[in-house]
Amino acid sequence: MRRGVQGLGAIGLLVLALVLWRSRGSDQPATPTKPTETTGSAQHHRTHTDVPRGRPWFAPLGIGGRRIAGVVTTADGAPVGGAIVRIGSDASSAGLVAAPRLVTDDNGRFDAGELAALPYIVSAEARGLTPALQAIDAGSPNTRPPVDKLHLVLHPCVASIHGTILDTASGVVPGARVTITDGDGILGGGVDADARGAYELCVAPGGQWIAVTADGYAAHTTSVTVFGRTRRDFELVPGATVVGRVVRAADQTAVAGALVELRGRDRDTLPLRTTSNEEGRFEIAGVPPGRHYLTAAADRLSTAEPVDVDAQIGTPADDVVCPLVAAYAVMGTVVEQNSGKPISGVTVHVASTERTAREPSAVSQPDGSFVIERVIPGEYQLMTNVDPWAPPEQRRVQVASADLTGVVVELARGGTIAGRVLHEGKPVAGTQVRTEGGPFWGTTDHEGRFSLEHVPPGGYKLYAESHRHGAFARSKDVAVIAGETQNIDLELDLAGSIEGIVVDQTGAPVPSVFVRFTLLGGEDYGAATTAEDGTFKARSLSGGGNYAYEVRKSDTSPLVFPPAQSKRFSPVYVGDGNAHVTGLRIAIRYERHTIAGTVVDADGTPQPDVVVRAERVDNRFAPASSTSTDARGAFTLRDLPTGAYVVEARSVSGEIEEEKVEAGRMGLVLKLRPFTAIEGRLQGFTTTPQVFARNESGEGYDGRLRGDTFRFRDLAPGTYEVIALSQSEVGMTRTTTTPGTPVTITIAKLATGTIEGTVRDEKTRRPLAEVHCRSELRGGDRKLTFTYTMGDETTTAGTFRLERALPGVHDITCTSLTATVTGTATVLAGQVARVELVTAPRAKPRVPRAGLDFEEQFGDLRVKSVVAGGPAARAGVAVGDALVKFDNAVAEDWPEWRPQLEIEEKQIGDAITLVFERGDKQLTVVLVLE
Repeated sequence: MRRGVQGLGAIGLLVLALVLWRSRGSDQPATPTKPTETTGSAQHHRTHTDVPRGRPWFAPLGIGGRRIAGVVTTADGAPVGGAIVRIGSDASSAGLVAAPRLVTDDNGRFDAGELAALPYIVSAEARGLTPALQAIDAGSPNTRPPVDKLHLVLHPCVASIHGTILDTASGVVPGARVTITDGDGILGGGVDADARGAYELCVAPGGQWIAVTADGYAAHTTSVTVFGRTRRDFELVPGATVVGRVVRAADQTAVAGALVELRGRDRDTLPLRTTSNEEGRFEIAGVPPGRHYLTAAADRLSTAEPVDVDAQIGTPADDVVCPLVAAYAVMGTVVEQNSGKPISGVTVHVASTERTAREPSAVSQPDGSFVIERVIPGEYQLMTNVDPWAPPEQRRVQVASADLTGVVVELARGGTIAGRVLHEGKPVAGTQVRTEGGPFWGTTDHEGRFSLEHVPPGGYKLYAESHRHGAFARSKDVAVIAGETQNIDLELDLAGSIEGIVVDQTGAPVPSVFVRFTLLGGEDYGAATTAEDGTFKARSLSGGGNYAYEVRKSDTSPLVFPPAQSKRFSPVYVGDGNAHVTGLRIAIRYERHTIAGTVVDADGTPQPDVVVRAERVDNRFAPASSTSTDARGAFTLRDLPTGAYVVEARSVSGEIEEEKVEAGRMGLVLKLRPFTAIEGRLQGFTTTPQVFARNESGEGYDGRLRGDTFRFRDLAPGTYEVIALSQSEVGMTRTTTTPGTPVTITIAKLATGTIEGTVRDEKTRRPLAEVHCRSELRGGDRKLTFTYTMGDETTTAGTFRLERALPGVHDITCTSLTATVTGTATVLAGQVARVELVTAPRAKPRVPRAGLDFEEQFGDLRVKSVVAGGPAARAGVAVGDALVKFDNAVAEDWPEWRPQLEIEEKQIGDAITLVFERGDKQLTVVLVLE
């Protein structure tokens, strides 16, 4: 019914909007009408350097500057005078230019003058109101509203985060900056922590990215989901410094004025940027300890591959050399198929087939033209935001040693979905509107209007939700017709709610925990965070059934607090989208233990600034708690419920995992196991392969390939198989690594053959098209030996071709929706093995059924639906029952498809015994399969 991506919200959609244009560069010097200054919140992690004067290299080719101006108002339309407006970009966060900082006049207006036509984050803030953040692309001619008529709305502060900024020694960090951000390094409005490290920041209800920065500490970013006043403490670790030089790869000469970007391999690392000076030197402070990578770009120059960086506290920074290679432009037009009419406002980006570091992009202009700059030589596929799933064989381009011109991107003529979002008859600003299951989305303006352009013809379901109003719209069907605009209004009329309080096992209120509800047998959910008195209100519910629920430490934490008394909470019934349930009392077992210890190296020396994480043994999707060791190598993991954990310590030199550590454990000693590495060279390859490795446990690792050399870092000692694989060539070898010592190997191209075949129908002997055929080499040590499959789809002549087949016997399987056939082929090096496969239609299977379906809900396998009159219904099974046993097998950790798989392996007429839990009672039923 709604919300196909439950956690997307404001965070996911804002980041999605930035993905295609984040790598395109940034703004030019601004000429605002109000005083400007460099954003102070970004200064702590970079060193500003003078940039050579002249035309900014990051200004887009062929597009003039765009005036950026607008107005800031309250939700009821009143102008907000004295509001602070910031206009940030990649370039301003790097120090290439000053970020305009404007103050609105008495009419709430601001005017930054003409800026380069590039992406920006525009933010506005005023005392007592929630800051607003808006992503714009001044290079797009279709921006709505136009970039010189922006309208930012500041709402009342109905949600906020507050708490204390701590360091890893459990002290406080006074003056730390807590800022709303786009999640990719552009900072908006925020607050400074006081002398006690305390802060409070108004945020939009729902999801928001937050950055925490302070001098001498590593920048930290995270997502928060709150619906009221919620406590969030942040712990900062000391920051390291990365220094280096940007040079031309061809002659090692310095590159001045390059934009240098450092990204961490940890999701909580804020991207850091700076600029190289006249000598090509740069310095980035505030870097978290650990592994990172650098990229850089300059005028017609770019990094070919990310440069690995190891950041360590207290270790002198080594010069990092960041080489840039010549980069070129891809120029073309976006046009309609058949008519050739230009299409504007389409984002085109280059997707590399050789795994390069950057994927630059551009937006088509009114004449359909686009210029994608700083593309390094290689093979690419041109992708667009209109048809992101276009077949990979379409729109391939090759960039050699010159600009590529005359490229034509043809798109089927699309239509437009436009309209308004209303709540109780009034327009709603800032609401996300999207097509379910598709890439088309937008945000309503201050009048509640939206427009989704270039939508391919077809049927869609349109959906909108507002966390601020606690309501969402019923999905509406809309038929898009090429060249036409479909006008549709969405009323946010589903606003059911559940209100209550969360208490612990003693009856005391529990603040700042996350409560999530989900409709049993349906597709609806709601969430809330508890206030200081433990109360909550989950809104935006469609109702129509029972809701299961759980209580977590936070929205992103896997730590679930169990019921204080029973095994699971009893569902709560919500009648419809206008029903409001009150008085729900949720009693949890609120236990907060610690795990404390020390991290040492192989010689027993304590190791400071090592990241330590604890993950639940039964849920390892995300860290339950994390911290860093202090100067004595000591750590304390806090707020852990009762249970067993995997505790992992990881530094740039090694890692260790300790299994099954019970909450409450003290004196744990974690001895780091030194990393090893595999380095090598390709031999005999004429194409560019991907290189990856796999260990005996089946874990896979991607290698970094530069020319004909490759490298794997951060490997645990052990035996690995290393594979080089391209579309037409393959090589592999096995090697054993030892702690701390890199291994050097060579991967030679192996002699291979080809399998050609035909698939025909058994009765008619006609060739069968669109049958997927794959082969797999028979034999070998399947525990370690890499077994790769080659696939191809038959043509209209029923033929398929499988290249890079290793010599030996191959098992071949060809499958379609209606038929399947298997065969074998013996492959000899350098030869073609031919095979003809004859397929018979599949007989319609008689599948045994028990008359029920399952779904996963909060760690339980629950009954999703019961077929009327079926075996389960006759036995009294009900929607929401939790399956705990299937015959004699414990089913608590089964995925939702597992019970049906077990049933289908039985025969019609067989009996199965299922044990369910309903509240605190158990129900045992015997079902005869039909």
